[in-house]
Amino acid sequence: MKSVIHIDYLSTLNLRHANGLRYDAILEIGDGCELFLSQNHLESLHSELSILLGKKQ
Repeated sequence: MKSVIHIDYLSTLNLRHANGLRYDAILEIGDGCELFLSQNHLESLHSELSILLGKKQ
């Protein structure tokens, strides 16, 4: 079974989670698992994915 990863960039930067922190995107993995990401998270994730994908080629 393949895992689906989908990133929704939020049209507003004012999304606030129940913990009071602001997030810039939501990462949905598979069925119903959501991670709320800040801009720093996105930049780190992009760097990590670039490294991983670069190693596969």
